Amino acid sequence: MSVVSVLLSVALQSGAPSLSDAYFYFLQGRTLEGKGDVAGALAAYKHAAELEPRSSTIPAEIAGVYARAGKANDAIGEAETALSLDKDDREAHRILGLVQSAVAEQMRPGPQQTQMMTTATGHLEEALLGARDPGAEITLGRLDVKLDKLDKAIPVLRNFLLDNPGYPEGVMLLAESYERTGDYKATVDVLQPVYDELRAAPAGKDDAEFFAFAGMSLANAYQALGQFDGTERVLRELIQRNPKNDEALNALGYMLADRGQKLDEALGMIQRALVEQPTNPSYLDSLGWAYLKQGKAAEAIDPLERATKIAEGSSLLQDHLGAAYFAAKRYKDAADAWTRALAGDRDGVDIAAITKKRDQARALIK
Repeated sequence: MSVVSVLLSVALQSGAPSLSDAYFYFLQGRTLEGKGDVAGALAAYKHAAELEPRSSTIPAEIAGVYARAGKANDAIGEAETALSLDKDDREAHRILGLVQSAVAEQMRPGPQQTQMMTTATGHLEEALLGARDPGAEITLGRLDVKLDKLDKAIPVLRNFLLDNPGYPEGVMLLAESYERTGDYKATVDVLQPVYDELRAAPAGKDDAEFFAFAGMSLANAYQALGQFDGTERVLRELIQRNPKNDEALNALGYMLADRGQKLDEALGMIQRALVEQPTNPSYLDSLGWAYLKQGKAAEAIDPLERATKIAEGSSLLQDHLGAAYFAAKRYKDAADAWTRALAGDRDGVDIAAITKKRDQARALIK
């Protein structure tokens, strides 16, 4: 229903004699806002609301003005007024959802932020019932990903990308959703066309971050699928585009070392990554692991000890340190490292295997 129809309906039902005046002030508000006169627009809209107090359209419009002016509390108040007049007013739901989402972005992580985001998603879902709105869709998709509602995020983001193909944030959020649900094939399907397009285009600052993100996510997806040739190809392309891409350098170096391939090159790549981030515990771990794969246990211990001092609770890093100690026949140190691994975050490790290695090391202590 158009704005004119809404105002006519309310006016005729109430027998109000001020329809023409209300409509005049409503249009005047839109004209003034279009000219940048926010104060004048608000005055006109509020006068229209006084003349037609039963119309939800006018407070919803006022809410939009406040939202665009960055006045979140006022926008929320007017949108709630509109919904008290008509609980199905889509524009009011839209404004509330968008504003509450923006407010939640500024809040500290915790129950209050979660509650604000959850409330915002409810309003945006109402606004999108039977309707399409790119701004509401990308915001709802972003909120659903943050709230781990990935089953809801995926269809919303797919709809958004139908009308906005290649939109960076939409692609990133959809790829993240697929990755977190373990659908790595879908992750590849989303990212590969965008990545190929960016790779073929001249390097530019605006696309550099997106290209790096898409490439790393794509490489991770290929690795999860066991397609290591695809992983290596993408990582090498990222490094070719940016030789100081420490994330790609470390990822490729670690993968090659872990697979026992091209160990000298793997070591060199990890060393280049450490030039960019010399205290990164993951990179130090990669260096130690590469040395260990080369059979150089003594050289492996120092970077692995440094890594575990920075990230003491990482079970994976403690496991690698234990392996280096064991290879150097430092069995008590190995057993202690594996004990710390069992007490750590247990992320990415086989607990039964570590327990067996710890017991084996203990048996060798003299």
